[in-house]
Amino acid sequence: MAHALIASPFLDGHLLLKPGARAGARIPADHYEGLRQAAADGEMLPTWAVQTAADAWGLDLGGQTTRGSVLVREPSPYGYCRASWGLDPGCWTHETLDPEDLRTDISWS
Repeated sequence: MAHALIASPFLDGHLLLKPGARAGARIPADHYEGLRQAAADGEMLPTWAVQTAADAWGLDLGGQTTRGSVLVREPSPYGYCRASWGLDPGCWTHETLDPEDLRTDISWS
């Protein structure tokens, strides 16, 4: 089964996300660390995460392991965060990225 949630460091905080959903939940650093440890140890999904998933996305994750239901992204050693969106060529300006620098076989829509 694919993961139902993603836990990830993001800028100065941490997020709990559902793939494909537009909304996410900010979680405290200790909750994120608890998910990392629970996934590593094969423990059940913590009650707060089960409740957050039910409240935010209507998911029933009770009785599932953390490892089986949450993809826990590791913090970057460089302090970067992972983007969850793609590049939009319509948003480029002279101060950011020149579309000519990214010529590929990708069809932009």
